[in-house]
Amino acid sequence: GKHFETTRSTLTAALTVAPASYFGSMSDGFSKGRMQRDGEGRVFIDRNGAMFEYILDFLRRYSSSDKNADFAIRALPKIQMEAMRKELTYYGLESAVF
Repeated sequence: GKHFETTRSTLTAALTVAPASYFGSMSDGFSKGRMQRDGEGRVFIDRNGAMFEYILDFLRRYSSSDKNADFAIRALPKIQMEAMRKELTYYGLESAVF
């Protein structure tokens, strides 16, 4: 798989529009049952890494108050958009983008 590095503040950036998101719930322990750690203590998420790259970019841009944070996601071709919607739904972030 692919490893990503980020901060908790980036992952929880969308709390204002998606308070029950997968990452927003990290802070209150809600998703502990869903989260696994690898041998090095990193959070392991068995999802589409290519789509996660877009989601992480969205969260980074959103956390810096970029009004076009969702641009790269919205510009995806239709077939990729279907996969993206599934990922956004999984992470509880669809309302933050659409």
